[in-house]
Amino acid sequence: MSGRAQSKPISSFKQKINKKKTLKEKKNITASIVLYNEDIDELSKTIDSFMAIPLSKKLFLIDNSPTGILKNKFNHQDIDYRFNAKNIGFGAGHNTVIDTIKKTSEYHLILNPDVSFAPDVIPTLIEELEADKELAMIAP
Repeated sequence: MSGRAQSKPISSFKQKINKKKTLKEKKNITASIVLYNEDIDELSKTIDSFMAIPLSKKLFLIDNSPTGILKNKFNHQDIDYRFNAKNIGFGAGHNTVIDTIKKTSEYHLILNPDVSFAPDVIPTLIEELEADKELAMIAP
């Protein structure tokens, strides 16, 4: 065998491109972030990170803070702000969106308010989930 790398047929390259295009067109992804007196700058980084994902998406902000001061901070058609007026807890906060997303979201992210990731990370993780049907959960 020579030292030359073997090239893949062009057809497999086209299939990979078409797969990525299809992934972008058909996947609906949602995420929820439970808030409690969050730092607005840190939270903005997390929101920007999610909104940069090149898929159809919806973000739910569940505010357990005593005041709804964040209500008018994130006005966007893909952001759903929900103010609870009391601290119902992390898990219960995330559970408030389950009925809303059941029929529309293929994948749901539970995010902390201080995370960020590159735009291609989530599509790559989705491809891994779809490649191995025995996986139920995945993290970067």
